[in-house]
Amino acid sequence: MKQLKRHIIFNLIVTLILSVITFTVLLSYHKEQELNKINRNISMHQQQIETFINDAYATIENLATVVSLSSSEKQINNAINSIKRQEPRYKTIYVLNRNSRVVNSSSPQMIGKKLKTYDYFSRGRNLNNVSISSREKDRNGIDVIYISKFIPNEYDKNIIVLELDINGLISVIDAIQSNSTITITDFKNNILFESRNPVKSNISRTTAFQNMRWQLTITSNENIYLKTLEQVLIISLVIILITAMLQLYRHNLEVQNERLRLIDEINIQKKELIGMLAANTAHEIKNPLTSVKGFVELLELKYDKNHLNPHFTIVKKELDRINDIVSQFLLLGKPTSAVGEPVEISRIVKDTLTFLKYELELYNVKLISSYPDHPLFTTIASDQLKQILINLIQNAREAIPPDRQGIIEVKVSEHQDIFLSVRDNGEGMSKQTISQLFDTFFTTKPNGTGLGLPVTKNIVEANGGSITVESEVNNGTTFIIQLPQNKNQ
Repeated sequence: MKQLKRHIIFNLIVTLILSVITFTVLLSYHKEQELNKINRNISMHQQQIETFINDAYATIENLATVVSLSSSEKQINNAINSIKRQEPRYKTIYVLNRNSRVVNSSSPQMIGKKLKTYDYFSRGRNLNNVSISSREKDRNGIDVIYISKFIPNEYDKNIIVLELDINGLISVIDAIQSNSTITITDFKNNILFESRNPVKSNISRTTAFQNMRWQLTITSNENIYLKTLEQVLIISLVIILITAMLQLYRHNLEVQNERLRLIDEINIQKKELIGMLAANTAHEIKNPLTSVKGFVELLELKYDKNHLNPHFTIVKKELDRINDIVSQFLLLGKPTSAVGEPVEISRIVKDTLTFLKYELELYNVKLISSYPDHPLFTTIASDQLKQILINLIQNAREAIPPDRQGIIEVKVSEHQDIFLSVRDNGEGMSKQTISQLFDTFFTTKPNGTGLGLPVTKNIVEANGGSITVESEVNNGTTFIIQLPQNKNQ
């Protein structure tokens, strides 16, 4: 449990570090994206506003030409009214005299009134005698700016003024740019106008206009810190969830592996204990068993020299069977590994099959065998290999139903090591049976001892080999023995 807690704390620290790194990367990415968007928008709005101001310059120049060349009040008023109809963004158009009083106007009620001082319109003239005022309030409290031009003439009409409604321009910009704050300032850093959207971040860019001493600033309204934090929280939660699932899976896997390890240790200890008990028991039985068999033979010689009494034969046969079981106990306890000269496996298999062929024919079992075209040598005792083969073939025969034409195939092959396989067309086995097949005393036969396959496995492994089984219910069984090849022969 302590180890699990340490893993959880470690994973949380790693997740926190990854979250900080992710936040930094995403924040930088969002900033770059927002700046790219601002760069695109600032060019568009700069061009939009400059086009509007340039149009106003052109309008005032055209009107100045009309005023300079015409002495007709009607012609001047017609020109003013035509401009007002064509461009509704011009709130009012004025023609002023030297005293800044209105001589002509698109708003007749203003005629004769004084708009501003002469000096007011003289500030900040450019080379074309055109000036742009700062933000002002008109007589009705509306935010406006004035674009004016001085013209010398003999009719006492010296100043032409365009009164522009800033609110109208702001409404147009707000409608186009709803996620940014746009600010225009003059050369004194006075705000001429500013869009109504609130500022939520410090990501901005400023650029200067070409034909006027104004600056345009666009500030993003996107709260990229909150946006980035939300994304990082989601990513962190996903990471924590995945990490927790992986950690839980790892913990369960470790518990399962530890459980399997303990089971393996218990099985090894159980096997060693059974082997030791079997060997000790076999030794204790084998000595008196030899004596009993000797006394039976003496009695037979004394009372049944002509072998007419079948009871002596039955007793000796049962004693031999007990002796075979005791011998299996000895092999179960500690099988002896092969010593001496290597043996040619195909020859031993052929001899064993010749010995078993008659018995298999009695049970209506067909025996098929195949061998390589060259000799294969391995180091194993001949009697042990024969015992292995007899055990496997007898098990195969007993797995075939009586009403079925039995087939047992024995094959010797070579793939670096030597492979000996025994396949039958019997009833097969379930996975549960296969998992217990080599357990000591496990048997599926009514009269089985459960020692044949464990002894077979012990002998094979003692000689450096392995044994595996492949089987499906109703599809037969195949035992495969792998033995190391002695290539020095």
